[in-house]
Amino acid sequence: MKTSGHLLCFLGSILLTFLGQGISLAEDEEEKKVTVYSLQQEGWKIIESDTHEEVLLGLPPYELLRRVISLTTYWLQRDKEEIVCQIRYDSQLDRLQEKCGDRHPIPENGDA
Repeated sequence: MKTSGHLLCFLGSILLTFLGQGISLAEDEEEKKVTVYSLQQEGWKIIESDTHEEVLLGLPPYELLRRVISLTTYWLQRDKEEIVCQIRYDSQLDRLQEKCGDRHPIPENGDA
């Protein structure tokens, strides 16, 4: 009986170790992701946004239902740099995707 107790403790500690590593890896991944919210937390300001919606037929087997694809583009500025981010939402899949581009210098008035 003692052996099985030690075995359970050993397996439990291994399981907790793997779960702990998985959680820390997910946190590291999330920290690296650039989002509109994370940019705002760093002092970036939304200077413009534009939303377009497209209404489509649903995917099978829900072809008769309305499916909305919403695409919102954000232009953010800080100092003399600009970043453009897009957030896409699919109502049927209930999926939100966010992608931000690279930083670009804002052109001077004479360069435009």
